Amino acid sequence: MDQAHGSDSDQVAPIRPPTRPRVGSLQKQGDFSRIYKQGRRYRTGLLTLVAAPSTGETSALRVAFVVSKKVSKLAVRRNLIRRRLREAFRQLLEPQTPPLDLIVITHREAVEADYWQLHAALAQAMQRLGIASAVQGR
Repeated sequence: MDQAHGSDSDQVAPIRPPTRPRVGSLQKQGDFSRIYKQGRRYRTGLLTLVAAPSTGETSALRVAFVVSKKVSKLAVRRNLIRRRLREAFRQLLEPQTPPLDLIVITHREAVEADYWQLHAALAQAMQRLGIASAVQGR
């Protein structure tokens, strides 16, 4: 750098907002069994959220979205619900969320729900379990 613009050491780093915690996925049957046995549950009209403390092997937040064929026989609809829930979860996630293992189980009524209804149901369940603060609507 030249003298007129100052040196690199005079530059101030930009202020960044707090980063969201890293989110992993649950895939092992043993993890699902442990969460179902030890987890706290909250049911809304559209979904059930099961949360358990994360094991010592990982310090990341891990989540699984369960949309069974009982909800819809069409994979396209199941995947749409899963994508909507994943985005709603991402929007609701707080920077200081502790490492937890979460399972989000959808009910048949979720097929008829739009994004904002799923968002509200997930927000209600997460707030009830103490892993999200009160969230304003759209």
